[in-house]
Amino acid sequence: MDPLPKSQSSLVRLLMILEWVLLSIVASAQVLLALRQAMPMLLIINGLGLGIFAVLGRVKPRRKLSKQIYTLAEFLLIFCLVILSNIPLPKLLFVVLVIRNCLLWEGYQRARVTGIACLGAFITLTYNLFFNQNSPISIHPD
Repeated sequence: MDPLPKSQSSLVRLLMILEWVLLSIVASAQVLLALRQAMPMLLIINGLGLGIFAVLGRVKPRRKLSKQIYTLAEFLLIFCLVILSNIPLPKLLFVVLVIRNCLLWEGYQRARVTGIACLGAFITLTYNLFFNQNSPISIHPD
């Protein structure tokens, strides 16, 4: 028996489908970028990172401390992918993080995680613009 009401269960399934669609878009962008730049090492690192991020989506912690560690691990993984290997479309990974954490947290905690994710997306965009030499959108004085 499904513990969720029918309407809530349908919403959860829809959000899970959206999560996988967004992860597929990021993975496809990564493959295209790696082929264009002929950097197979980036493809391996980002593929491994995306795989870990996808597996994290299957974990559903119950206790408050476990939820906090889970959320922190998601943030750290995204930041590591941005800083170490220039993952394309990190903002979509933050959207996936928000989807997962809206199902995980309630009330104020949900809003807090969403706000931190927005700040994280802004930080990664700023990093790509000003500090990442390999970014296709970087701004560097000659």
